[in-house]
Amino acid sequence: EIPLAEIKKIISSQPNEIFNFNKLRADIQNIENLYKDQGYFLAKVYKVNVPDQKNQVLTFFIGEGVLDEIVVTGNYGTQDYVILREMKSKTGHALKDTAIKADLRNIFNLNYFSDLAPDFIPGKQPNHYILQIKVAEKSPSSVNFGGGYGETSGMFLFADVYWDNMFGTGQLVSLKGQCARQFKTSTYQFKYHNPWMWADRKSFTFRAWHTTGEQSYLNQLSNISLAFRDEIRNGFDATIGIPFGDDIKTSHKIKIENINVTEENNVYSIQSYTPAIAY
Repeated sequence: EIPLAEIKKIISSQPNEIFNFNKLRADIQNIENLYKDQGYFLAKVYKVNVPDQKNQVLTFFIGEGVLDEIVVTGNYGTQDYVILREMKSKTGHALKDTAIKADLRNIFNLNYFSDLAPDFIPGKQPNHYILQIKVAEKSPSSVNFGGGYGETSGMFLFADVYWDNMFGTGQLVSLKGQCARQFKTSTYQFKYHNPWMWADRKSFTFRAWHTTGEQSYLNQLSNISLAFRDEIRNGFDATIGIPFGDDIKTSHKIKIENINVTEENNVYSIQSYTPAIAY
């Protein structure tokens, strides 16, 4: 991971000089510090061959802290690939602290787990490691019922069925319903979300809804700008999310909604495209 020339610059032991153990101890410390300064927190000099009468070569054996395998435990519902695809650390490469921290943050931000703990288990070769990630899962689904009273809507009731991480695949399905007595309104909505529909965390979200009852609108023909009318609304939207790195994400949404104004027997449609960028 670090060029040989860069390592040799910090080694005080030099050819054609008398070997010195004090220099050797300093060289070992300098090599390990060089790796740690660049984020390779498990790298170490695990063996040194020193010059003797038969061997005139000073050899440092550096273990860079190579990742051999990733093991996930405690995920009784979530599939392994849903967790592992969030990791940029790859087997066969040296472990780096910034990459591991970013990987663990991405896994925790899935919001499927209440806790996660990494552990580094020594592998079969010197300074090779198995990364074990222990997770504690949250409940992936919920059912909510409720109601209340609003000054404009009067009495209302709602129900919400929410199933996140469906079958442990990271997908989401939800059903929502709400009705209000005063304006005899009702709304029903279905939502599907896949955070990794395509490669590189490209997401897809689909919503469909059906709404009936009195809706507010701007009435330009009367002195009162806000009025109500009976409407039936059916529509859907579809959104594709495209990330740029870990911090920036763009989205592109297509929406189609048909509105039937029942009192006027008037039907019209809304089609829209909405781009967005989020940090």
